[in-house]
Amino acid sequence: MIRQGIAWKGLSVTGRLVGTAVTVGVVIVSSVAMANAGGYTITNLGTLGGIESNAQRINNSGQVLGVAQTANGDYHPVLFSNGRVADLGNIGAIGINNAGQIVGNNSNGYAALYNNGTETVLGTLPGYAFSVANSINDMGQAVGTALSTNSHYTQAVLFSNGIATALGILPGGHASYAYSINNSGQAVGYSTTSIYDGPSYATLYGNGQVTNLGGLGGSQSAAFSINNSGQAVGFAYTGGDNGTAHAALFSNGNVVDLGTLPGEGDNFSFANSINNSGLAVGYAQNYSPTGVWGTGRAVVYSNGTATDLNSLVDAANGWNLTYASDINDLGQIVGKGILNGHETAFLLTPDSVATTPIPAASWLLGSGLIGLFGFRKRQRKGKHYC
Repeated sequence: MIRQGIAWKGLSVTGRLVGTAVTVGVVIVSSVAMANAGGYTITNLGTLGGIESNAQRINNSGQVLGVAQTANGDYHPVLFSNGRVADLGNIGAIGINNAGQIVGNNSNGYAALYNNGTETVLGTLPGYAFSVANSINDMGQAVGTALSTNSHYTQAVLFSNGIATALGILPGGHASYAYSINNSGQAVGYSTTSIYDGPSYATLYGNGQVTNLGGLGGSQSAAFSINNSGQAVGFAYTGGDNGTAHAALFSNGNVVDLGTLPGEGDNFSFANSINNSGLAVGYAQNYSPTGVWGTGRAVVYSNGTATDLNSLVDAANGWNLTYASDINDLGQIVGKGILNGHETAFLLTPDSVATTPIPAASWLLGSGLIGLFGFRKRQRKGKHYC
């Protein structure tokens, strides 16, 4: 199973880099299944010759960052673009901005920027051993996390103009994480508030301040995405001994419970991304009293209502959309679903959006581009929901 890009209480990494330099490959998706029903066109983004793939990020040009399986069963980071699947080799690719710049981490465990075929190491904080960049805005500012050697101490980091700057930790805490940055330089993630496994809350970083965004009565929350208006989404635990996690909107000092899906007993929900129109996406999932996770359902959150994305596409198409990871300003949604029994990357395009080719990133498709193969997934730390 392909895991998601966001790991709760751990690094948001698609993979890590190991291996030697070889030429990046490109797979042409010769037959892309598409259907037009219920307001969305669904596109199978393909693989690298294997049977699984997952789409994790999309920019406003329609370039999609994800992971795909090769014919020999390995998983490589990829760029889905213009009907092609470009193998990014050994890049630990996690975030992409509207200029096509990609951030992640390199084979040495440091945050890195990839632009026009060139890797720039972003470094880490003094006293910290490793780092990862999770998100990059259109100004070229990136955010992520620095880790100590044993990973017990972490710090949210801003990477800007060649300098790594600590974003801070909530009072009393020992760890902070940053997952998303907007074009104003505001970043969100979460921070602990005690030395041990105590409460941790969604956190806003900006203008030298670290702000606790609060929760829904429980002792845990996190923010995974922030738009240019300062609206952030993530999740928050509800109160009580039997509290569950609900998708949450953090806006203007308020925390709004976005709810979960009715009808099938899904008691947990999460929002992974919000665009500049305030439309958010994520997933809902049932967690049984015996500790078993059910199959997720991809969700769109609009005007305070959670809607199963499966209800907005043609059921005859054969998809079961289980996870929505990102949404761009055109309303295009990416994620993964089950198709023919396998996890497969999808792109949903609203019918109102004219069909146009997804522009290719020329620096990724050129035959002379050198990359690093040997991609392998990194073991997540702590609990995560996917």
